[in-house]
Amino acid sequence: MNDADSSFKKQKIPNPCVNLCSLNNNNVCIGCYRTIDEVGAWGRYDDEQRLQVLKNCEHRFQEMLESDN
Repeated sequence: MNDADSSFKKQKIPNPCVNLCSLNNNNVCIGCYRTIDEVGAWGRYDDEQRLQVLKNCEHRFQEMLESDN
């Protein structure tokens, strides 16, 4: 397996970025709902860590919806 194959296998879970990159007052991206730390570390995360980040994003999104009501 070469480096390209290894890199491809590491990237099974796609980056949730939607190219709407702007941080709110809590330093959370308003496009993907990741924290600035999660955005910066995404490339180093394994699949388990990435899944946890996606769960965190869903939770943040739900909190945002509830706070708007």
